Amino acid sequence: MINIFLRFVVILILIFPIITLAGNIDSTDKYAWGDRIGWMNFSTTGGNINVTDSALTGHVWSANYGWINLNPTQGGVINNSQGNLSGKAWGEQLGWVNFSGVSINSSGVFTGTATVDNGGQISFGCDNCKVVTTWRPPATGGGGGSSGAGPGPSAVGSSSISLAANLPLEINASGIRKISESLKLIIFGPTVALQPKIIIVPKLAPLALKKIWNLLPERPINRFVFAPLPQELAVVIKKFPELGSTFKSIGVTRLSEAPKLVKVALSLPSLKLPEGIPLADLQPRLKQRIPREIVFVGSGGGKD
Repeated sequence: MINIFLRFVVILILIFPIITLAGNIDSTDKYAWGDRIGWMNFSTTGGNINVTDSALTGHVWSANYGWINLNPTQGGVINNSQGNLSGKAWGEQLGWVNFSGVSINSSGVFTGTATVDNGGQISFGCDNCKVVTTWRPPATGGGGGSSGAGPGPSAVGSSSISLAANLPLEINASGIRKISESLKLIIFGPTVALQPKIIIVPKLAPLALKKIWNLLPERPINRFVFAPLPQELAVVIKKFPELGSTFKSIGVTRLSEAPKLVKVALSLPSLKLPEGIPLADLQPRLKQRIPREIVFVGSGGGKD
């Protein structure tokens, strides 16, 4: 029970730092307008936009084009510490957005126009659009950073907890991934990476692969492969030449070829005696012509 409680506490600790306010952008004055994009929200709780002396970080939300990253890997919106912005943001569905025409005045208000490379402009000064930050230029606000005074909520870091009743708590995609990874770590433990097995191939072939050993005796195998047919079978073929011709047509000339006879039906000729003469009364020269190795079944009278 104690272990379950400890795990629950750890999960809460991991989840709460991800639930944040929208950086240091005002919760009311937070919208810019794009002539081809529509409204853009600079103060979503999942976006966590922060203005510092050197850059803008976080994500802008566009209802029509999704998230726009203010500090992508190959770009980023830069602040020259005086509120003059430059550089580019990136949207997966929008492309690059150039902030070179945007600045932040002494009141923390965004002014000017950003340009979308694929066409269109984003205005920070229309009738119903206004974006305000608590950051102030050092020359007029007594120092930059996210701690300046001004309209909107006080500056809150990325690891703070929002308890404001009028702002819904949201968890961004990055936070969900962190929660998932943390739960996996708690339940299954750390993942141990399997080291690849290294196989070293020797330059010299081992003895078993050098062909210097004859694992099977060659002479007995040759004798078996090229051995002639058994003597008994050779005698039968000699007595019945037609049987020898049959063997040759099948391809049976050696002992190793004998398995070919398994599916062959063979029949030997019958013994025909002169009409009316029993086997016992045959002349000796005729009896000698009868194969002794073959058994013939005769009738009761001995005539066939």
